[in-house]
Amino acid sequence: MGRRKTSRRPRRNPEKKAPLAAYTVIERGSNLFWVRIGAATMKPGDVLDVTLDAVPANAWLAVVPAGASGGPYPAATELIGMAHTSLESAAVIGRAYAAATGGLVIELDAIPTNGKLTVRPLAGART
Repeated sequence: MGRRKTSRRPRRNPEKKAPLAAYTVIERGSNLFWVRIGAATMKPGDVLDVTLDAVPANAWLAVVPAGASGGPYPAATELIGMAHTSLESAAVIGRAYAAATGGLVIELDAIPTNGKLTVRPLAGART
């Protein structure tokens, strides 16, 4: 009997994996479910690029280190930046807050049609 052929997934390069993940937190009764809906990377100048694969359930995103989801929804503490549809865009679609537990909480007023948003820090804000 011959060997069975199995398909193998190509190994991912861990250095290419986005260090931050975007989650929406869904509340059902007393349970919170963290659903990963995108990835984020920091760019020079403390600019955060977020790529969404799905629409957030409640117009709020939690951006935390990949794999660090779970627990209570992170409480927003200090306004540190504004969300735009791109680095060049002046149109503000939301606000970014530092989270008490680390990471960011982004409140969106509009969903970017291309699934991408950029968070630029406010002048003088700590990041």
